[in-house]
This record gives sequence, C-alpha cells and structure tokens, in this order.
Amino acid sequence: MFQRPEIEIIPFTMAPMPGNKEGVSSTVLSGFNIGIVDDLDEETKKAAITALKFLTSKELQRKFVMKDLILSSILSLYDDEEVCKIANCPLIKNIQPIGRPNNRTNNYDKYSEHYKKYVYEYLYGNSNRTAEEVLADINDITEVYYILSDSSTRTIGIWNIIIISIIMGIMILSLSFLFINKFEQHYKFLTKDLWIISVIGAILMLSSCFTQIGKVTINKCFVLLIFVSLGYTLNLIPIFHKLITLLPNKQICTNYILKKKYIFNICFLIIDIILIGFLFITPYQLENIIIDKGKNFQVCKMNSYFGMSIIITLFTIKTIVILGILILIFMKWNIPTELYELKFIVSTIYINILSLILLFILDTVQIKNYISYSLLRELIIFIISLIKNKNVIKIKKKK
Repeated sequence: MFQRPEIEIIPFTMAPMPGNKEGVSSTVLSGFNIGIVDDLDEETKKAAITALKFLTSKELQRKFVMKDLILSSILSLYDDEEVCKIANCPLIKNIQPIGRPNNRTNNYDKYSEHYKKYVYEYLYGNSNRTAEEVLADINDITEVYYILSDSSTRTIGIWNIIIISIIMGIMILSLSFLFINKFEQHYKFLTKDLWIISVIGAILMLSSCFTQIGKVTINKCFVLLIFVSLGYTLNLIPIFHKLITLLPNKQICTNYILKKKYIFNICFLIIDIILIGFLFITPYQLENIIIDKGKNFQVCKMNSYFGMSIIITLFTIKTIVILGILILIFMKWNIPTELYELKFIVSTIYINILSLILLFILDTVQIKNYISYSLLRELIIFIISLIKNKNVIKIKKKK
C-alpha cells in the first residue's frame, strides 16, 4: 500500500472555502471516476464489478482514510471516533462541496490553467490590473460572445438588421422597374420572369447575413449554407440559361433548353436541395475559438469527411457554372447589341470569384475577434448579393 510522505507541520489548519453568502461554502469537489468498458465478456464484467464493490466498500475506504491517503465520500465514516483522530471530521462534515464546472468547458484542465494563471498574476505579479478586470478575464474563459451578446455589440447588431432590411426592401421595390415602359430597354437580356428569379436569388443571399447576428447555432450554420447555395443558383442559372440559348447554329439541345427554361432552373435547384439534404446525415458542429484574455466565440465547423465532400461538391458545381458563363460570354463578346449587358455580367462574375476566395480565406485564417469575424463574413455576402442585384445597379440610361 502506498504511504503518504511525511510533511512539515505548519501552524495552520484547513477551513471551508467561503461562499458568496454567509453560511454557504464554495469548496470544489474533485475526485476520480471508475467505470467498466462495454466490450467485455460476462465473466470479466462480473470480476470487474466485484473489484469495484471491494474498492468502494466502507471497510476498505476506512482503511484508506485511517492511513490519511484519501478523503472518502462516505460521510458516515466521519462519525467514527478513531477516524476523527486522523481526519478533520468537523471540517469534512461542514463543507458544502460543489462540482467542477466541467459542463462549461470541453477542456477543464485548460480552464483551470488559465484560472490559476490570472489569479496568480493578480496576487503575485507586477500587474496593475484591478480585481474587476481580472474577474472579467476569468469569466471570459468560459463565456461565448456573439453579435448582440452584450451592450457593446447590441448597437452594431441592430444597425446591421436595419441596413440589411432596407437593402432587401430596395431590391424588392426595384422589381417594379421591370413593368415601367421607359426602363424596359435596360432589361432585354433576360425575360421578366428570369429577372425576378435572379433578384430573388440575390435577396436570398442577403438574407443569410442575418445568421451572423446573434448566438451561433447549428441551425444557423445550415440556414447560411442553404441561403447562400440556393441564392447563388437562383441568381446565376438564369444568366447561364440565356447564354446557352444565344449559342450560334442552334441545335436540338439548345432549342429544348430555350423552351424549357423553368425545367433548366429547377434541375439545378433540385441538385442543391438533394446535396444539402445529405448534410443532415452529418450535421455541422460548433467549434469554440478560445482567445487568451479575449472574447471567445463559436464558428460553424464540418468535421465529417462526407459532409465536407458534399460542401466541396456544391462549391464545384457553382464554380463550373461560373466558368461556363465566362466561356459563353467570351464567345458572345463581339456582338454589339449585347456588349453592355455582357460587360456588366463579367464584372459581376469577377466580384463573385474574388468574394468566394475571400470567404475561403476567412474560414482558413483564424481571426481572433468575434466582431471582425462576423462582420467580415457578413460584408462579403452583402457585397455579393448587392452586386448581383443588377436591377438596382443597372437603372441608368445607356449613352
């Protein structure tokens, strides 16, 4: 049996940790967990259960306490006079133990390390920080911040909601120009119904900005992906469809696509919906970004290889469509009647490509400020959706 090493006797004794109210202790309970693995044969399980019964028996626990090796959780032991000659029974019986805050963090050891570091720096370091500042740092170890989580970001969140809502309203109202005769010359590239579908796609993408405001949830991770993916499809496919129908020497295939424009658009939507549906098999997870002496926050993370392959497939389809549009535009570049529209579409596509690259970089490079992270993502999506709303930008008379 292990023997506890001799220690120097000091003129102090232990006492319960004070709580925030008189008569309440805040002593933290710590210990070890013992379990039995599941994949054992019955004979081994029975032997393991017998061993556990022996280790947790009152008789063996009393022996450990008498040797001053442990503090037992069997409180009736501390009514034994012989035990109380060794152990501080009044102390043990009067403490009100509370469990470690394991539910507030996935890594308690890291939490404990930072907790002690901040306290020791305040007590023994050369820091001029106040107790309030140190306690704020300790609270931030497990606190998760997001836009609207406190007063410092509430104004930012409210203004974001207002601005996004106003822009969405302008996009919706801009559709009315399709039905005003003097503006019809600016919308010859697409038919009215396809313009409406395209603008709805831009509005849907802009709506995804709302997911960057408020607490991050798994549902918001899905909504962001759904709105961005479907928004891209609704916005780009009408343009893709139109360019295909403009191909010279029309064959049976292009004639069919020309007549079946709704089927052409719906096919891409169905592909998106099916692929996104597969993600429910392997849902997103929330990853904690821990910032030392800073504001922790959460981000959406897809850790499944299957889920990542689905997202990559969605991204690949969008990339193929964008490349297809650029190739078709190059083939039609020298047609004067459509040059204005094609130049505008090319500029839009280039901004799309740059924005997608920026989104990829933003998800790859770790940003240590939750406000910057949320607002940058929102700004990129905002630019994409605003540039895509060609009705708003193109309302001007060609010279």
